Amino acid sequence: MTCSQGKQIHSLEKFPEEAIVTCDDDLIYPKNWMHSIYQEHLKPLESIIGNCKIHFTYDKKRNTLPYKSWK
Repeated sequence: MTCSQGKQIHSLEKFPEEAIVTCDDDLIYPKNWMHSIYQEHLKPLESIIGNCKIHFTYDKKRNTLPYKSWK
């Protein structure tokens, strides 16, 4: 895989029981972002944890709409 998310697959496959943290190199993160993620990780969840979230939007046929239309 060559997409940015695809790079994570190798880590997830090699370390399936570990928490994997990634970040973009073109964003400015809050001062304590890693601490916040780690604290959330300690809670009993089976979720993906992030500092920001995007709501994908879809058309009537459930096709993903372009990025600019996401909330």
